[in-house]
Amino acid sequence: DISGTITAENGTGIKVMGAAGEGSSTMLINVNNITSSSQSLDINNYNFLGSAFSAITATGHLTAEWGQGAMLQTHSSLGDATTLIHFNDITAMSSGISLINEANQGTSTADITVTGQINVSHGEGITLNALTTDGRTLVNVDVNNIASEYDAIRLYNYNYNDNYATGVDDGTGADNGTSTIDLITRGALVSQ
Repeated sequence: DISGTITAENGTGIKVMGAAGEGSSTMLINVNNITSSSQSLDINNYNFLGSAFSAITATGHLTAEWGQGAMLQTHSSLGDATTLIHFNDITAMSSGISLINEANQGTSTADITVTGQINVSHGEGITLNALTTDGRTLVNVDVNNIASEYDAIRLYNYNYNDNYATGVDDGTGADNGTSTIDLITRGALVSQ
């Protein structure tokens, strides 16, 4: 928990990398204002034999002069991967929020809420990759205003079906799982 303001003149505001070989990997991050030259937040949470859970809240303003507002990855090899994001305002050059959420043989859940404004001068507002192999994906995005040069929201929601007996993707896509998207926009989406 950081209630004040973080200023990083030549780098990332907060960079956290965590991994667990067995059991669960949990990251709970609460911040207020971050001003940085590159990413305001760079969070990586990996788990190999269990679930990975990331919950990131920024109540103030994330400002990334040359990079992304938030660059996040949550990955589980044999379990569920869950990322919960609650942000207020983001101003960035590259991308407002970039999230890769991946679960192999589990549920990939991504929940993004932005109550304020996302302003991106040279990239996408939100780029979200929700992936699973032999599982299911759940995506919930609830945003207010986004102004970006490229896509306001770019969403990839993949559900793969691998045949582990042969090691070959059988090409059936989401036949053994479900892919669910809930997208709410409460304000204006403007992409140049």
